[in-house]
Amino acid sequence: MNRWKRVWVVCCVVLILAPVYVYRTYIPSDERLNRDHQKRIEEQLADIKTIKEPLQGSNRLVRDALMQIPVSERLARIEESNAQHAEFMAKVSKQRPVTVAQLAGAWIVLCSLLYLFGWSIAWVARGFGKGAVV
Repeated sequence: MNRWKRVWVVCCVVLILAPVYVYRTYIPSDERLNRDHQKRIEEQLADIKTIKEPLQGSNRLVRDALMQIPVSERLARIEESNAQHAEFMAKVSKQRPVTVAQLAGAWIVLCSLLYLFGWSIAWVARGFGKGAVV
């Protein structure tokens, strides 16, 4: 392998870090999505618990604010949220392989362009070398 190809291989190995970073940063895992959803549900259940608790002095204002939305409506929202989350998770599961393929394709295109760029520079450099035809 000549020097240009070695540089190209090293650059491609370094460039694989970009799609991996994008995937890890911007594409959340199923566990993270489920954890975030569960956290929102637990917040709603805590509000329902606050509404159902016996009236206490410091709890009165919070309870009055929370009671503007009835418990039955809150429970219906939780059920609706669970159904929407299940649909969303199904879509994410289908979309994830497509996203991985797009990131891999972008990496391949970038490495190919880098190879062509290096090849072009080498071709021009050979033109200025010894024995070049003028």
